[in-house]
Amino acid sequence: MKYSKFEGLVLIFGIGAVLGTIAASLAGRADVVEIIAQFLLIPVIVGATHYGRIGGTVTALVATMVYIPMRLLIITGAEPHFLTQLVGLRALVYLLLGISGGEICFRIKYFLTGLEDRSYIDDVTLLYNPPYLAKLFKNYAQQFERYKNPFSVLIIEMDDRVLQALRKNHYKKRMREIGAIIRSDVRLVDEVGRLGEDEFGLILPNTETPGASIAGKRLEKEVHRYLQKYGDFPIDAVKITVLGYPEDKEDLEKLMG
Repeated sequence: MKYSKFEGLVLIFGIGAVLGTIAASLAGRADVVEIIAQFLLIPVIVGATHYGRIGGTVTALVATMVYIPMRLLIITGAEPHFLTQLVGLRALVYLLLGISGGEICFRIKYFLTGLEDRSYIDDVTLLYNPPYLAKLFKNYAQQFERYKNPFSVLIIEMDDRVLQALRKNHYKKRMREIGAIIRSDVRLVDEVGRLGEDEFGLILPNTETPGASIAGKRLEKEVHRYLQKYGDFPIDAVKITVLGYPEDKEDLEKLMG
């Protein structure tokens, strides 16, 4: 099963379940605020399944910020302890669904790809391998030719000083941990893979180079922070390259082979 089909099933059943609880509430003594609160679960589900942990977290926080003032306005005379419990419980549901759901969907995406064909997955990092990343690139390039959807590619490269240090500290395990850091810091729709011994590659759909550059700087800091455990590396030990399609079409085609 492809992740897109899995995502569709989750959305159908998840949104269906939410609408079912709303219908049940309407059949009884409906609290308007709590009905709206249930509706707010829908964007959290969409954010988690389509954009992963980051999307789930953002939509959960937005849902919480929408719910809190509504709830406080309706029951202003209630005991503070009761209000705190009510608001805290709803916020906890949003955050658990957004963060945990997004993380689970991230893992399922790569698991399903591995089930489809194990040769798509890099044995060291458990991310996509170079041939599959190249295949995905061609798919996105074809989509651009048809629908003019831009995308960008990020290259994260570590220099020889880093590689030498990692080889002394369980290289495979460290590379897998770096891959996990990168994967957890991007959207679920972003494709993450390994390009070489010292390189990771990311395809960012519907993202132009300014947005990709922001993501690249964030990832550079995260990877560098992790590497500081194994040596006092300067920031330039991690190099970020941003390429956009179609403006860097030739360079990307050479890179992806």
